[in-house]
Amino acid sequence: MRLDRQRYDRKLLVSYLPIFLSVFMALVLFIMLGSMYLSRETIKRESLVMAKFVNAALDRELKLLEDVLHTELLDKSRFIVLTRLNPTHNSYYSTYELSVMLREFRIDYPLIDSIYIYRFSDQSVQTINVTSTLERFGDREFIRAALKKEHIDSTSWTGIREYREFDGQAPVKVVTLIRSIPIMREPGGLIVMNVRQSDLLKLAERLADPQSTAVTMEDASGQPVLTSGPDHVRIDASDTSAYSGYTVRLGYRENVASGILKTLTVVFIVIASILLAAGTLGMILATRKISRPVQAVVSKLERLVADAKLPPGAKSGGDEFGFLEQVLENMIRQAAEFEQRHKELAVVKRRVLFAELRDGGFTGTEQEADAQMAANGWDSGVGGYLMAVAELDRYDRFTKRFTEYDQSLLKFALFNVLAECGAKLPEAQPWVDWAAPHQVAMLFPVRGRSAPEDIRHALREAADWIERHLKLTVTIAVGSVAQEAKSIHRSYEEARHVLRCKHALGAGRVIGPEELESFDRTEPMGLIGKARDVAESFRLAAPGWKDAMNRWFAEVGRLKAPEDRIDLLLQCLLYHIRREVELLSGEFERVWNEEFAPEAERFLSGALLAVERGEALRELIGMAGSRFALIREEAGHAAVMGDVRDYIDRHFADPNLSLASLGDRFGMNTKTLSRLFKEHFGENFVDYLMRRRIAEAKQLLMETDVPIQVISREVGYENALSFTRAFKRMEGVTPLSLRKA
Repeated sequence: MRLDRQRYDRKLLVSYLPIFLSVFMALVLFIMLGSMYLSRETIKRESLVMAKFVNAALDRELKLLEDVLHTELLDKSRFIVLTRLNPTHNSYYSTYELSVMLREFRIDYPLIDSIYIYRFSDQSVQTINVTSTLERFGDREFIRAALKKEHIDSTSWTGIREYREFDGQAPVKVVTLIRSIPIMREPGGLIVMNVRQSDLLKLAERLADPQSTAVTMEDASGQPVLTSGPDHVRIDASDTSAYSGYTVRLGYRENVASGILKTLTVVFIVIASILLAAGTLGMILATRKISRPVQAVVSKLERLVADAKLPPGAKSGGDEFGFLEQVLENMIRQAAEFEQRHKELAVVKRRVLFAELRDGGFTGTEQEADAQMAANGWDSGVGGYLMAVAELDRYDRFTKRFTEYDQSLLKFALFNVLAECGAKLPEAQPWVDWAAPHQVAMLFPVRGRSAPEDIRHALREAADWIERHLKLTVTIAVGSVAQEAKSIHRSYEEARHVLRCKHALGAGRVIGPEELESFDRTEPMGLIGKARDVAESFRLAAPGWKDAMNRWFAEVGRLKAPEDRIDLLLQCLLYHIRREVELLSGEFERVWNEEFAPEAERFLSGALLAVERGEALRELIGMAGSRFALIREEAGHAAVMGDVRDYIDRHFADPNLSLASLGDRFGMNTKTLSRLFKEHFGENFVDYLMRRRIAEAKQLLMETDVPIQVISREVGYENALSFTRAFKRMEGVTPLSLRKA
C-alpha cells in the first residue's frame, strides 16, 4: 500500500491553510486596531509636548517681565528714592523723572501694556502719563482688593481682568502682576504691571498654528485667559504651569488626525497584502518539503510490518501493527523503570552531597563541588548560596501531644510546605532535608541583590501557612549569603546560631543574623538602673507603679539579646525587689519570702522562653503588689498613709512641710505618723521628702536653664547651700556638676 503524494500534499494544505488565513486575518485586524490606538496615543503625546512648549514659552515671557521689573526698577536705589518722594526733593521733578523711568521701561519691553505705582504714604497713583489720587484712578477697586491680601509678593499673575486708567475710558483685558515696593525695609507702596490679553494671544498663535491647532489657557480658578485656533476641536492634552498657575489645553484639528490614521491604514494594508502572498507561497513550499520525510517514514513502517515476524498472538486478525505496539510498550516500560531507579539513586546522592556541604564535610575542591551541584540541577550561574533552618517550636510538647503516626503526617506536611516555599521564585527552588528530628535545613540559590529578601518573604508565607493550617509554629533562621559552595556550612552554622537566640528574638517568625548585630549592648545597662526604680515604686506602692513595671517588662521583651542577658535583667529586678521588701515591716517580708519568692525562683529556672519567663514574673509581682496593698488595708491606716504620701507628692516644694504640719493636717501624733510611714513605705519621712525634692530638681537641671538658686527655692530649699549638700548626698555630685555633664 502506497500513499499518494499529491493527495497527501492536498490534505496538508486543506488542514493548515484555513488556520493560516484565520490567524493572519485576526493579526491584521489586531494590527489595524493597534495602529489606530497608537496613532491616537501619538497625537496625545504630540499635543502634550506642544502644550508644555506653549506653556513654557508664555511662562518664559511672563517670568522675564517679573525679573526685569526687579532688576530695572525695584532693585535700583534711584527708583526707590523717587517713589519715596522725600520732602527735600522737588516733587514735580521727582514725579516727572519717575514717569520717564516707567515709560522707558515700557518701551524696552513692548509686551507690557501699562504700569503704575501706588504709594501708601499719600495714597496717590503714578502712571506713565499722570499722577492721580486713588479715588480718581480707574483701577482703584483692584488696588483696594490687593491691599486686603497678605504676602502680596508671593502671588503670581492674575487671571483676565478689565483695566482702565480713567473712569471714562474703554476697558482693556489684561493679566496683572503686583509687587510691593520696599522703602526702609517696609512696604512703601505697590507697583502694578499689566499685559494685554491680545498680546498673549498673538504670542500663542506664533507658537501654535491657529489654522490646525486649538489652544486655550485658563487661570488657577478655571476662568479663560485666551483662546486660539478652530472651534469644536478635541482637546488631547493639558499642562499647568508651576510658575503662573495657568493651564494650557491643546488639541489638533480632526482632519490632521484623520490624515495620519489614513496614511497608516494604507501602509498596513500594503504590508498585509505582501505578507499574505508570501505566507501562502511559503506554506505551499513547506507542505511539499514536510511531505517527503513523512512519506518515507510511512513507507518504511509499511515495509517493516510486512517483513516482521510477529508473535502468534499479534498476527491473529491480520494486525500488522501488533508487533510494533508490543515493542513500543516494552520499550516504554523499560524506560520508565530505568528512570525510576535513576531518580531514586539521584535523590540519595543529592542528600549525601547536601549533608556534606551543610556540615563542612565535603573534601573535594570548589570546582568539584560546583560540578556535583550542576549534576544535581544547579547551573553555574548561581551568584551565591543561602542556608535557612526551620525549627518546630516546643518540640517536647509536640511529641507529647500527638501520636507517632500523627507526628509523621504533620512532619510530612510541614516538609512539603517548606520544600514548595520557592514556588513563587522560579530561580530559587531550594534543596530541603531533615537536619534533626525537629529541624529542616534549606539551601537556596542566590541570584541578584533582591534574592535574599525574596527568599525571606517566601519563608514568612510558609511559616504563616503552617501556623494557620497545621496549628504549629516554626521559627526559621536565615544565614548570610555564601559566595562559594564550600562555604555553605558557614551560612548553616550562622543560621543555627541565630536559631539558638530565638528565645530573645521571638518564636514563630523568620529571623536573621542582622537582628543580633543591631542589638544595643548598652541598653541592658540602662534597664538595670530602671529595675531599681521599679522596685522602689513597688515598695512605696506609688501611683502608677504597675504602669512603670509594665513598661520595663515591655522594654525587656523588645531586647534582641541572648537568653543569659535577659535572665540577668530578671534576676536584677528580683534582687532589687528583695532589697526593697527588706525595708518594709516584718509582715511584708514574711509574705514575700513564703508566698512569692519560691514561685519567682521557679519561673526563672523553668524551661520557658525568656519572654514567657518575664511575663510570668510580671504577673507574680503584680499579685505581690495587690497582696501588700491588702496587708496595708488590714493594718487600718492604708488609706490615710496613701493620702499622706499624695499630699507630700503635691506639696514637696513647700519649705514649711514637716512631720508636725502633716500631723496637724491629718490629726495624728508625729511619732505615730513617722512610725506608720516607715511601716507602710519602708522609708523615713525625711528621706522620702528629700528624695522627692532632689528628683524634681534633677529633672529641672537637665531640662531647663533655670539658675540653681531658683531651682533650690522651687523644690523647697530656701538655702541654696542646704540644697547643694542634700543633692550631693543623694546623687553623689553637685547640681552644677550634673548640669555641666
